[in-house]
Amino acid sequence: MNLNIYLQRVGIVLAFLTLSVSVQAQHFKLKKFSEEDLDFFLLTGKTFAEKQINTFLHGAELHSLPGKYKQSPFESIRPAAGSNQGVTGLRYTVLNNTSQIFSVEVNGEYSSASLNEYGHVYNFDASSGKLIKFRDLLTDAGYEAMNKMVVSNRKKRLGTYLKTLKDITGENKVVYTTYSECLSDMEGDEVNDDDLKFQKEGLLLIRRSCSGQHYFQALEDKADVYNNRLSIKSLEPYLNAYGKCLLLTKNANCTPAIAKGFREGLYTGKINHQYAITLVIDRIYKDRIYASYYYDKVGKEINLRCSMEKGQLKMKEDNMDGKENNSPATFQLSLPSNGKLTGTWSNGKNTYPVELQ
Repeated sequence: MNLNIYLQRVGIVLAFLTLSVSVQAQHFKLKKFSEEDLDFFLLTGKTFAEKQINTFLHGAELHSLPGKYKQSPFESIRPAAGSNQGVTGLRYTVLNNTSQIFSVEVNGEYSSASLNEYGHVYNFDASSGKLIKFRDLLTDAGYEAMNKMVVSNRKKRLGTYLKTLKDITGENKVVYTTYSECLSDMEGDEVNDDDLKFQKEGLLLIRRSCSGQHYFQALEDKADVYNNRLSIKSLEPYLNAYGKCLLLTKNANCTPAIAKGFREGLYTGKINHQYAITLVIDRIYKDRIYASYYYDKVGKEINLRCSMEKGQLKMKEDNMDGKENNSPATFQLSLPSNGKLTGTWSNGKNTYPVELQ
């Protein structure tokens, strides 16, 4: 047999074996669905964790519950007929798919008056389906220490970059002003708000953009103030039992601590003990909370405007389509330490008890 042909065949066999090993290493199986420039997926298993992950991701990114659509899973996010407002591009990358962690990065393009890009990284505990945030991995003292170190590092890098701007007139004045304000804002940063990536050598924290505009993108790459790579060795003294289990062992049975207070994730329960609902807390920032809820039977998204008042979470239905609603319902919920949300739902005429967890 010709040597070149033999080597080609060996190469094909090795490539096939490598692909097989890679496929076998995936903990969850995914079903991809596509429509024009929109791509997303569904975990196909029947475990509780997969149901939780599917429900959260479809609620957060597709604005609907899994399977609750008339024609297309993208029908709630793509531009309506005759409109240019909506998601025009959506794609995802699976970062981790192991017995411990399922991670996915979602990037999209949203069209309104202009074209805007956005992206999120989601990490889930593979056994429970719960979201994993940076703070979940650390002791309370460990988080405070790491938060202080990371913020200090970012401020130092941004401050150094600002000193390189010799000319701060004209267009450069806008740049200088924007990043000077950002430098001041960083003092109140909580790195738990960052996108979190689990990597082989440790963790990567990615801060939100200072500007959020394409105009500044090249400058932001040059300044390099958003990424903080934390080695496992540097993290080890600050990890709690859950963090050590995830990062230092290959134990599939890592048990998250019971969540304290209010956090991102999925909450399910009933209004008045009979109307099943799903609450999706997508993002919690110091200045805004992104949330929506669904009646499970219908699966249509109802946006919520949220605020924290004296330890109470107030959520009011928010018609983002501009249509008037004379009786928007309101949730008034307490935040007990056991991870449950309890309180009332009211539409102005009727008030019913609510319990979510």
